[in-house]
Amino acid sequence: MSTKDTLRWLVKNGHLRRFSADAWNGFTEAQMLYWISKGWKNPPCAFTSVTIKQKNLLRSYHAQGLLRGFYLNDLDDLTEREAAFLIGCAEDNRWTCEKGYQDCLRKTISDNESATPKQLRQIINLGKAGCLNRISINTLLKITRLSANRLIWRGEINRKENKHVSHCK
Repeated sequence: MSTKDTLRWLVKNGHLRRFSADAWNGFTEAQMLYWISKGWKNPPCAFTSVTIKQKNLLRSYHAQGLLRGFYLNDLDDLTEREAAFLIGCAEDNRWTCEKGYQDCLRKTISDNESATPKQLRQIINLGKAGCLNRISINTLLKITRLSANRLIWRGEINRKENKHVSHCK
C-alpha cells in the first residue's frame, strides 16, 4: 500500500480528520508519513465524518437560528460526534426560541423531507440552462427541501447575473 493510500485509509476509518483538497494535494512524502504516525495513535472512528443526515439537520437548525456562532462553512470539517453535540444543543434551543418548540419542530421536519417534484424539475432545468452543475438522479433523489431551496436560489442568482456554472465557483 502506498503512503497516500495508507493516509486515505486512516482518514476513511476515522483515525484522522479530513484534509482540505489544497492540503491533500500539497503534502510531501515526509508530511504524509508524519500524519500516518499521528493517525495510528488515534482509535478508529475518533474522527468519523459528519453524516448527510446530520448535515441536513444542522443546515435546518442554522437556518432557524438555533445555532448562533455556528457557520455552515464549518460543516464539512465536523466529526460525527461534534455534529451530534451541536444537534443536541440546537434541540435544546428549540425550547427557548421565540417561535416556540412546535413551530421549530415542524420547520425541522419540513426542511428535512424529500424535495418536491416541482423543486426537482426546477433544479434539473437550471442545470440544463447552465446555471447549476448537473446533478445525478441518485443525488437528486436524496436532496431535502431545504437543500433544494438553496440550490434553486443559487441557480436563480446565477441566471440573473447571467453566469454559467463553468464560470461560477
